Amino acid sequence: MATKPKFSLTASPTFKAKVMSGATGLDYNVVYRKMDRLSLAPAEYDALERDIQIMESAALACMHQKT
Repeated sequence: MATKPKFSLTASPTFKAKVMSGATGLDYNVVYRKMDRLSLAPAEYDALERDIQIMESAALACMHQKT
């Protein structure tokens, strides 16, 4: 799977994050709904889910960095 669909999914303005005293993670109810609409093969779905989790982890680390 190309990088563009992964980024497009996470860059979507309707992509939601859980926020309680700062961001705590993505709202996976929204993530899975959007992923389901991509009609991916099971292996592609699993790979995309892992990639999103990596991007989520990196984004949270950046947001929680002390400057």
